[in-house]
Amino acid sequence: MTICPGGVDTDMIKDIVNEGYNLSNKNLMKPQQVAKKIYDMIFNQKSYYNGQSIEFYNK
Repeated sequence: MTICPGGVDTDMIKDIVNEGYNLSNKNLMKPQQVAKKIYDMIFNQKSYYNGQSIEFYNK
């Protein structure tokens, strides 16, 4: 299984924004949101993931 979160508000993203790329901060997830999503997927789901890429974004 591969976890593919969208934009995450990290120092690396801030460096990319400073280089001139246009990213909207309102669409960036906090690292804690990504961790909670992964935790929920692992411990609170009643199904199994096998050989999948899981994408999620902040809406």
